[in-house]
Amino acid sequence: MWRTASRTPSPLERHWSAGIATIVQGGNPSVHDASSFDGANASLEDILSLVDQLLMRRSTADGPSIFICLGHQLRPRRTFRLLQRATREVLA
Repeated sequence: MWRTASRTPSPLERHWSAGIATIVQGGNPSVHDASSFDGANASLEDILSLVDQLLMRRSTADGPSIFICLGHQLRPRRTFRLLQRATREVLA
């Protein structure tokens, strides 16, 4: 996503189930500091939206998703946010 300069994950979606695994990794940015994404092609929110879509479209036909480094920070944050959203929808 950094290299594509795409603000949406759509160009990447077709590749998610084509490989044997999806690996989400990163470097110095932190999910706890949105400004650490300044100057990148994708913002923290762009990356978090990508992880949302990745987590929501999992199926038994897909390979595993492996979250390393930044990915390891992104997954629990998004899982928690998705659970909050589901709870709000159920309560409503």
